[in-house]
Formats: sequence, C-alpha cells, structure tokens
Amino acid sequence: MTFLDSEKQRQAIIRRKLFSPVAQVPGKIRDTEREFALQDSQGHENLQRDIRDGALRYFKEREIPWHMATRNEDTGETFPTNHLCSSQVLCVNALWPFVVDPELHKRVLGIYYPEMAEPLEMTSDGSKISDHHPFVSFEWIGEENYLGEVGDKFRKDGVRQRGALATSADFVFRFRRHDGKIQLVLGEWKYTESYSNKKPDTNETRRRVYSKSFERWKADNPGLPDYEHFFVEPFYQLIRSSSNRSNQFCHEFG
Repeated sequence: MTFLDSEKQRQAIIRRKLFSPVAQVPGKIRDTEREFALQDSQGHENLQRDIRDGALRYFKEREIPWHMATRNEDTGETFPTNHLCSSQVLCVNALWPFVVDPELHKRVLGIYYPEMAEPLEMTSDGSKISDHHPFVSFEWIGEENYLGEVGDKFRKDGVRQRGALATSADFVFRFRRHDGKIQLVLGEWKYTESYSNKKPDTNETRRRVYSKSFERWKADNPGLPDYEHFFVEPFYQLIRSSSNRSNQFCHEFG
C-alpha cells in the first residue's frame, strides 16, 4: 500500500467528522464516485472554514486556477477540487495563516529560518489583504517571464497565468535578515505524490526552458550530473524549482 492509498482511506473516514452533511456525500473524481472525495459541488469545503473566504478571494482576484477545480453550475464560479488528497489545497490550508499574520509567520517559519528579522510583504502580489499585502504568495511566477515560456506547451500570446502553463512556485515569501539583506524563499509543496521508474523525459520544450539556468547552476556546482539526468522524477521537480529560484534571485538581488 502506498502513502496515497493509506491517505485516501484515512480521508474517507475522517470526512464524516469534518464536513457538512451535504459535502459528506461521496463525490466523483474523473467520473467515478470516490469515498475520498467531497460531493461534487462542495469543493469549497476542502478549505478550512476560518480561511475559506480569504483564500477563495485571493485565487479569484489573481485568476489562479484551482487544480482539478469544481464548479458551481448555477454561477459558473470555480472552487478547489473535491479531492481530499490535494497538494494545492493542503498547501493553502497549512500556509494561509502566515499570509495574513506576520507575527505568527515569524514565530513559526523563523524556526526554520533563524536568520529572519522580519517578514516582508509581497508588494507585487496584487491587491492588499486587509491593510497589507500578503506575507506568503501562492502559485508565484514573478513579475517577468524569466524562463521565456512562450509557445509550444505554453500560452502562445505571451500572457502568463499563475498556476497554469508556466513554471510556478507553489509558495513564496521573503524576509529581512538580521544582517540587513533580503532573502527570498520559493517552495515546492508535496503531499501524496509518488514517482515510478520511467525513462528520462525527452520533451524538448522542458529541455530548452531550463537549459540556461542549469548552465549557471552547474558553473557554480561543477559536480552536478549531466542535464539529462534531471528529467526523471522527482529530480525534475528540483531542477524546475532551482531554475526559477536562480532567475528570480538574479533579477531581484543581482
């Protein structure tokens, strides 16, 4: 049994305690009814009640799609997936408190980053939340098209969308360090993902998009394997994150 299998079983049990009677009715995933899915129209309940309105507004205002989104057939409005093992939903549920509360942000995330002196707002991330900009951003692609993702499998009009058809960091935050420097953290969030033993992906678009960033990375780390070795999961996830981080660091701090 994989971790995903055990989580599906666990979620099928605890959903009866966590959600409304309507949402507890098993929903469908790819046209098949599943015990680990909320009723089809109740995907919004996948977000914690206390953060739900704010998180939904954040994604809607920034036109960020929810992975495997559900839809209100009457209004056409989209909501989070009804799948209870969603990495994206878990990421938002876990990190949203740090979006709005800088003191909590520092108290918790400062454990992992003891050099943090103060969290900084993500001032380029759309509208404010209450009286400040977010202290954590989701599905972040930066202000510029650092990787030149246009055409092929990306949007051909050159307009990028966070969370779709572009390399997005699952979450990002920044802070001022005790030495006065500003540090940017880009994160990849996983929950129940697993990867089989497959041959390296020969997708030429992927190879082209990340090649320049990889060359810079290898220049600083000559012991790295050849580029092709990174096109097997989960190493592909690492090179995507490293490439995005390298480009944004050079832009914002170079």
